[in-house]
Amino acid sequence: MLRTLTLSAATAALLAFTPALAQDPPVANIEVDAPLAVLETAPAGSYWANLETDLSNAIAARIVPAVGELPPEEVGSDDNPPPDPNAKVTVRIESFALSDSLFNLTGADEGELAGQVILTGPSMGEGVSLRVSSARPMIEGEITAESEARATEAQYRVLVDTFADRVAELVAGG
Repeated sequence: MLRTLTLSAATAALLAFTPALAQDPPVANIEVDAPLAVLETAPAGSYWANLETDLSNAIAARIVPAVGELPPEEVGSDDNPPPDPNAKVTVRIESFALSDSLFNLTGADEGELAGQVILTGPSMGEGVSLRVSSARPMIEGEITAESEARATEAQYRVLVDTFADRVAELVAGG
């Protein structure tokens, strides 16, 4: 399964209502690949089908607004070259795990999202490995199916958001 998010003129038009974001994003495409084989735990299986889309959208949400931080007269200057229309972010997920109450009781309460991030384009760097982890939120009170689901969802969001933050830092040159 491979999801590609293309940031195109349609994206720019959608963002045009906010003048600060009307410039092109710093990359033309975001591709996230998370094959079924990356699943490390059963709870991760419940989120796998949405992982590629959620991660693509989280990365886009972080890198598109960053372009609007420059005043229009500075975009294209020597210090701030215009975005490369051929630049691409490719993420190949290698490991995806979420913990559950059984693991939490045994002390293995960390979830993990790991993969290769490849930045393609003349002004981009090379590929790097990223690994983020998150402790599962503790459930206070009685453990129910509903409280389990909320804790797992919270851990998933932290993993996706933290991974997307790191990718955005790489795109920005960090």
